[in-house]
Amino acid sequence: GYSQTLQAAINYAWQKDVVVVAAAGNSATNSLFFPGAANYVAGIAATDINNNVASFSNFGNYVALAAPGVGIRSTIPTYPVSLGCCNYGSLSGTSMATPFVSALAGVIAMTTPNTSAAAIVQRMEQTAASAAANGVWCCSGTQNGSIGYGIINAYKAITGSPRLTSTG
Repeated sequence: GYSQTLQAAINYAWQKDVVVVAAAGNSATNSLFFPGAANYVAGIAATDINNNVASFSNFGNYVALAAPGVGIRSTIPTYPVSLGCCNYGSLSGTSMATPFVSALAGVIAMTTPNTSAAAIVQRMEQTAASAAANGVWCCSGTQNGSIGYGIINAYKAITGSPRLTSTG
């Protein structure tokens, strides 16, 4: 749920020009999920291998962007091996999609120094893949809600090839 303490921390980060992204949640609902729905946070939905909204992903007005979130390789231990370390496993969730957006924000910041947090988020939004002319991506089937501006497109975001967006 909402936390004033967490919102204060997010406000502080935003004032220091930090991009804040958070998972939108895995309940297949448009109910607010925090911190993804907090002010100054880009809420991130998950998509599957076919670029469809993942069946579990939350959606709604607080979602800014989407990224792959189904069957993502992770450093979760699955079983011990002879070297004493562990293998990788596949996980699904909006928390698996969020690091893709965080990484893209970092690459944009690195390739375009002194770009503000707001401009970085806007660039990701304006370059996201969307089926709609104005940039809003709507779900189909049982999920009839927004996943924001669409699915991140790293190449377009880094090269600065935006499309016009008006809503999300």
